[in-house]
Amino acid sequence: MKYLLLFPRQYPFLSGEPFLENEIEEIASRFDKILIFPTDACLTDKTSRHIQAANVDVCITEG
Repeated sequence: MKYLLLFPRQYPFLSGEPFLENEIEEIASRFDKILIFPTDACLTDKTSRHIQAANVDVCITEG
């Protein structure tokens, strides 16, 4: 299986990372699973962008 781990600052929360916003669907078609770990996001943040691809998961940790 092909995995991709992404560590953006806030994507898919707030604004920023326009490359990911425009390309995540294309990137998702090339991997079996994508895990996104936004480094500056909190558990209480609301997503501002919806990711259509079923093989993409957003992982948020406390702290």
